[in-house]
Amino acid sequence: MARFLIGTIPVIGHINPIIPIAAELVARGHHVCWYTGEQFRLKVEMTGAAWRPMKRAVSFYGTQGMDAFPERMALQGVDRVRWDIENVFIPDAAKQADDLAEILADFPADAVLCDTMFLGARFLHERDGGPPWAKLNITVLGLPDTAGDAPPLGLGLTPGDGIAARARNRSLHWMSDNVLFRDLHQKYRDARRDYGLPEGNGTLTDDLLSPYLWLQGSVPSFEYPYRNLPPQVHFVGPLLPSSGSSFTLPSWSQEIERKQRPVVLVTQGTISVDPKDLIQPVCRALASEDILVIATTAGAPIDTPVPDNARIASFLPYDRILPHVDAVVTNGSYGTVQHALAYGVPMVASGATEDKIEVCARVEWSGVGVRVKGSPPREDHLRNAVKRVLSDSKFKTAAQRIQSEMQRRDGPKEAATLLEELARTKHPVTATRSPIGKN
Repeated sequence: MARFLIGTIPVIGHINPIIPIAAELVARGHHVCWYTGEQFRLKVEMTGAAWRPMKRAVSFYGTQGMDAFPERMALQGVDRVRWDIENVFIPDAAKQADDLAEILADFPADAVLCDTMFLGARFLHERDGGPPWAKLNITVLGLPDTAGDAPPLGLGLTPGDGIAARARNRSLHWMSDNVLFRDLHQKYRDARRDYGLPEGNGTLTDDLLSPYLWLQGSVPSFEYPYRNLPPQVHFVGPLLPSSGSSFTLPSWSQEIERKQRPVVLVTQGTISVDPKDLIQPVCRALASEDILVIATTAGAPIDTPVPDNARIASFLPYDRILPHVDAVVTNGSYGTVQHALAYGVPMVASGATEDKIEVCARVEWSGVGVRVKGSPPREDHLRNAVKRVLSDSKFKTAAQRIQSEMQRRDGPKEAATLLEELARTKHPVTATRSPIGKN
């Protein structure tokens, strides 16, 4: 049996997608060790993996999302992404690498698996010959693209068609690398130099991609078409949590099952959880509609009156709720969107923080829902978008098309099989494919 070392940023949205992979590896008899913050120790150990603490790297980002950093909460869009990269992800790379080296001294892993922004595995591998490392991307694809098939991340743009669109995308990539994020790419190169690595001329975007294996927890139909997708990128399908069958639903859940009126679920995921951003505007927007609104808050308090047609819960298991839901309103949480698509549920997407602007753009592009811009979005725009998704069957048809594609995949099993190959061969795990895009 192989030994796998997992390393994740201590934020729930970075950890949840890896949980089913870790559980599958353990079920296959492999030894799994997981390095992350102590607040997630129980989640780690429930998979059967052994937990290891973060000693040098930042181990606590907050109780709700990343609220341990209040200065970032006032930022939006690209500014918040820049703050995260400059103040958290780059400074922690060397510290993560040193922690991993200490763990590997008594747990000689055959391969490392980490989330998108966990940089320590690359640093250790390049300098000290650490194990080959795989990435599980927890959001949309944002790879270097010299062909111009897709715009750079952070702008929320759809790719467009034809020569002119590709020229625009190439220009935007140049602007992103050489203007918008130029200083951050230099800070990343400085961090490499300080750790004893060649500074090089590449960018952080270049180095996020593992040369060995990149796991994408979705299907090609949800992603922009790339003609030059790297061969080590594998779409494995959604990575859904285990069944919530043991969870006790609130007493009002019978209203959902009776389906006497359309049911709309509104959720803000696990990072940007302030209800004022989306949950409260949606509840107000739909207060006079013959719609049952279900809102999950991730524990964030709601300090305003709740309309009569709204029901509030801190958490609800998606596999118990989504079969009865007619539409989802999301702030662009990648995990929420993948869950909704796995159940063929169309959606309204409105978000502008972290990666969410990009997820919302793909909801619009793939045809599975309506995108509402604005931060916060206008209530009349939200109401009109929800009514449109409920009344126009094309959105549900598009969502069910992607659902059908997802049903042919088994994310945890496919990911575990690819990781086993990496651990066995120590070489890039590649695939032969056609360019991706809408089927």
